[in-house]
Amino acid sequence: AGTGASAHSRIVALTAHHRGEQDKRLMAAGFDGIQTKPLSREDLSSILVGNTVEQTPLRTTVDAEVLEQLRGILSASDLIRLFDGFEKEGQALITDLEALKQADVDKMAARLHQFAGTAATIGAVSVQSLLSRAEAAVLENNQTAKERELEFLPVLWRATLRALDGYRPAA
Repeated sequence: AGTGASAHSRIVALTAHHRGEQDKRLMAAGFDGIQTKPLSREDLSSILVGNTVEQTPLRTTVDAEVLEQLRGILSASDLIRLFDGFEKEGQALITDLEALKQADVDKMAARLHQFAGTAATIGAVSVQSLLSRAEAAVLENNQTAKERELEFLPVLWRATLRALDGYRPAA
């Protein structure tokens, strides 16, 4: 570590999800911790002062706290753009699902990981969790788990869009 003003700054990875082998690589690279999205302001503050934050299990389709924080941070037009972008990216993934199932492992895993991050950012925690499990199954070459997760994605996608409707600002 250096001796400059930021020599003692904490370095924390923020990701859609993480797995054991990634954890080891990140910690070996000098990270102080790893957190999955969504991350609340309270959790971020705790992490920055050196406390650990427990990741809570999912109990809902969307995280109301994340959505309320987005409402407080973003203008209505920016929030609409965020919702529209999430819906466009998700619909493209659903539309491409069959072709994606035939894609190579790296391409499929990258696409699932990317949208898992988008879902976490907007508070779509169930979609994020499902995509994370699907990505893990793809990387582990577990066809049964991959098929199971991806088969349920369109149903969960529709439920998530319905749940998000209550948070979407009027256009």
